[in-house]
Amino acid sequence: MAAKSIFSRVPMLLGIAAAALSLAACSSSDKEKNNTEESGDRPATTSNGQAGDERRLNTVYIAPKAPVATEPSKRLPPLPHIESVRVLVPGAKPRKPLRYQHDKQTRLFTLTLRSVIREWHGKDWTPKQELPDIHYRLTLEPSTDSSAGSSSAGEVTKSSPNLDVVLTGLPISVHPRPSKAGEKPAQQEAETASPEAMQSLVDDVVSRFRTQLEGRAIKTQLDARGQPIALKPATGAGQSWGPHTREAAAQFLLESMVIVPEEPAGLGARWQVNSIFRRGSATVSQRAEYELLSVSASSWTVSVRIRQDGEHQLTDAPGLPATTQAELIALLWRAEGELQISPTTPLPVQGKLAVEYRLHSRITTPQSRLEYFIDSTADVTLKSEVRDETGNSPASP
Repeated sequence: MAAKSIFSRVPMLLGIAAAALSLAACSSSDKEKNNTEESGDRPATTSNGQAGDERRLNTVYIAPKAPVATEPSKRLPPLPHIESVRVLVPGAKPRKPLRYQHDKQTRLFTLTLRSVIREWHGKDWTPKQELPDIHYRLTLEPSTDSSAGSSSAGEVTKSSPNLDVVLTGLPISVHPRPSKAGEKPAQQEAETASPEAMQSLVDDVVSRFRTQLEGRAIKTQLDARGQPIALKPATGAGQSWGPHTREAAAQFLLESMVIVPEEPAGLGARWQVNSIFRRGSATVSQRAEYELLSVSASSWTVSVRIRQDGEHQLTDAPGLPATTQAELIALLWRAEGELQISPTTPLPVQGKLAVEYRLHSRITTPQSRLEYFIDSTADVTLKSEVRDETGNSPASP
């Protein structure tokens, strides 16, 4: 059976980060039952489900052997939000507050995802599959209406004025990966490399963005540290608003922006931002650590280390029979790299991230149990540029 994961395959980067882990219907039969005792070539596991720092594709460390401390329960996960921002090292003197102040220019933000993925369908790993380059594009422009919403979700002071902007998702573009001179094509099974199979992979990756952000305009209010305060449709009620657009927009911003601390920071400063996100109906925690490598009046350069973890929990999977149980067993997502930030715009000006992603999910019916694994690495490039005076976007990548 060509089983589809109950979670989509690659989270959107830093997240865009990266389409979210949406649930899909899945079925299994007695003949395809995965007997874990008889399978001698299963993905490797550790007792705590943690992956090493180095990027590995041939070994997976994602399925905890230790029993879950508490029984997973079905519940609606909380909306994406920041739990805490903590300064680890204040940095060298002199120290100054880092704050955003939008320069009122419209910018085009592009995130390019280049990923390699393989899957375990209960019997063996699929070959490593290189996906086409996927380009996510959004515009960020000043809002003419300062009433983006109430500030009850965050405290804003006179020293931290609000930023009122409109975030608009543009159509995703997908392009075959350009081959380098002398590079041999990857060895792939015919079925895995078929156009239909490739399209299915790409559709899974981009589904969250396409259904919730593409073609939608979201009026957003941010504080000067980059924290989203309020979001609402930028057009008439229901005209440009999906059922989960608010959630997707909030998570996109929280994953994509560098949230800065309240305290003054100097060269070498390090701070940590802890957040809670949704992946489909599952809840994951994120810990992002930043270090200020350089700072000037026009730009900041920061190193980034991000980890997202999803613990064992039951999930709601629309389309599954009532007697079928869907579980997230473990999720690991790691990203490292450098970003160049401009205080005049809340999204990174440019940067690159190396991403490692592991997922273990399970579908259980009265007759069978299906274990499903994803093992993926990706390179992500981020770029932000000012649109020209006519309002036209630069050429699509």
